[in-house]
Amino acid sequence: MNDIICPHCNKAFKVDEAGYADILKQVHDSEFEQQLHERLFLAAQIKANDKAFLSKDITVTDIILNRGDIHHVFPRNFLKKHGFPRGKYNQIANFAYTQTETNIKIRDREPKVYFGDVVEQTKGGELSYGAINDPAELKANLIANCIPQELHEMGLDRYDEFLAARRKLMAAKLKTYYSSL
Repeated sequence: MNDIICPHCNKAFKVDEAGYADILKQVHDSEFEQQLHERLFLAAQIKANDKAFLSKDITVTDIILNRGDIHHVFPRNFLKKHGFPRGKYNQIANFAYTQTETNIKIRDREPKVYFGDVVEQTKGGELSYGAINDPAELKANLIANCIPQELHEMGLDRYDEFLAARRKLMAAKLKTYYSSL
C-alpha cells in the first residue's frame, strides 16, 4: 500500500499497487509524453549550443534563461483560422524557440510568406525577422532547429508534410544527442 496526499484537500489515503499503477497511467498521458519528448529535443539543442530559430547570435540556452518564446513555425492563429484543432497545431514538431521580437513580427503569417521574406533578407533585403543576412547562416540555423529547408515554399496545404519532415529531422538530432552521451 502507498500513501497518497490529495493536492486539493491535503488528506492522505491509501492506494494498493494496482490503484497506484492506474493513477500513474493517468498522469503519464499523451501530454506527459509530449513534454518528455520536447524536453529531450531541447536538451539536444542545448548540448549542441544551437542558435534560436532565425537568430544570428542568441542560443536556445539564452532563450530559455531569458524567457524567450516558443514559436509555432506554422503560427497557431493561422492554423486556428483555417479550422485546425488544438491537438493539430500544438505539436512538438511545430514548436521552435525564438526571440520574442521575432515571434511578435511573425504573428500569424503563413510560413511561405514570412519565410519568403527571410530568404530575401539573406539576399540583401531589409532585415525583417531576426538578424540572419547570409544564406549559409540561414541554412545552418534551419539545420540546427530541424526545420525543412523548403519552408519558404510551404503553405497550409503542406502542413502535414512539414510535420512529417520535421519529425524525421528531430529524430535524427535526438539520435546524435543520445550517441554523444
